[in-house]
Amino acid sequence: MGAAKWSQQRRVDFANDEAMNLIAADGPANASKGDSGPGEWMPINRAYRCTYVLRYLQVARKWSLPITAADRDSARTITHICP
Repeated sequence: MGAAKWSQQRRVDFANDEAMNLIAADGPANASKGDSGPGEWMPINRAYRCTYVLRYLQVARKWSLPITAADRDSARTITHICP
């Protein structure tokens, strides 16, 4: 979704963005997500879904990454129910 054209340094910076892009997860949870966004995958923990979607959108904005229509639609649905 855009990173293929990035410089090596930008890729390293993105991969090491501890503040926004790195979240500790167990192996099976991480494997089930893969590189899917909120249009294809949501955390099993329903209470974490708002946090997940908001962070997803923040990372996309910070790194100028496009989001798919499915991710956009899912984000709209979730954010309407977030506190």
